[in-house]
Amino acid sequence: MQEDTLSPGLAYYIRKLFRQNVDRLQSISQPQLPATLNSLDDMSALLHRLNPNGADLARTLQDLEKLVLLHQALGKGGRSSSPELQHVEVQMFQCLGYEPQNTQRTGKLLLVDDDMVGVSPLVAYLTKQGYEVTSVRSGQEAIDSLTDRLPDVLLLDVVMPGMDGFAVCEFFKNHEMMRDIPIILLSSIDDAARRIKGFSLGASDFIAKPYDLEEVMLRINHQWQIRQLQQRLEKQNVRLQEEIRDRTQAEALYRDMFDRAVDGIFQSSPEGRYLRVNQALATLYGYKSPEDLIASVWDIKEQIYTYPERRLLLNQDLARYGYLSGVESEIYRRDGSRIWISESVRIVKDAIGKTLYYEGSVRPLSGMDI
Repeated sequence: MQEDTLSPGLAYYIRKLFRQNVDRLQSISQPQLPATLNSLDDMSALLHRLNPNGADLARTLQDLEKLVLLHQALGKGGRSSSPELQHVEVQMFQCLGYEPQNTQRTGKLLLVDDDMVGVSPLVAYLTKQGYEVTSVRSGQEAIDSLTDRLPDVLLLDVVMPGMDGFAVCEFFKNHEMMRDIPIILLSSIDDAARRIKGFSLGASDFIAKPYDLEEVMLRINHQWQIRQLQQRLEKQNVRLQEEIRDRTQAEALYRDMFDRAVDGIFQSSPEGRYLRVNQALATLYGYKSPEDLIASVWDIKEQIYTYPERRLLLNQDLARYGYLSGVESEIYRRDGSRIWISESVRIVKDAIGKTLYYEGSVRPLSGMDI
């Protein structure tokens, strides 16, 4: 079955939604594994793996198509449809084998306007929609209020006595901790010059008064969603840097242990080429260095094992059991002499079960003089 059974448009929509939520998704069958975009590189293969029965796969594709169309329709309803929207997303992710973790929180808005009576309907409406709204009368009050959690979105009237909206916008954009907060300017005077000045100072949107409450809410939703995605991406980047650091340290430690090990250690491709060996293995097999062994042996089955069929049998057992321990074999050294070895080998796979390479250790059988 081809991926376009879903239609390329629907498949793209699902991929996009997956990427936006990848940091809060957890595999249902393997909770310890992080959600990965690699599993969506071939959506058809992913669905086949989750639904080996053809009828189940067809039903899953039908369910996904219905859910995507419903998600698109609900998405046009703004924040008022958020609970339904989230429920549909949960169902979509479950079809893909993932469970979203609850990371939602109430959006915090800071509304700056000297006319508290005039903005009271907007405050009441936004509060009803689930936002936490803080209202202040001046730009200085807005700055003084930044003692606790920073707002997710700033609603800023342009015309105010003292410090006007443009000055507040400039203040926010000049401070590192606040420059990424989206700012929506509100103004009863709507002209190109004001819009250009606002956008040049870093404002994200401009709304003319009088405004429609639902339109303001939808624009706030849009900016808040962008801000949430930005914050999640920032957290993902921090985690990625930590993972890279930890992996680098682990690889350095592994490399040191690999090189210093008394036993011979190797990594080889399933096709029969050495990818990596340590000095102990090179010495055991009669080669000057790991590089010499890797360069000289291009077919382990024919060049190392005295009975090539032995390698084939080992591959079959590895495919069946995934790990072999203490297997004895006769092998050739570089000078043509023969010795008996004991080796333990395992298959190393990626997150979706694809074989990457074989990894094992080798030691001569006791009594062998090398």
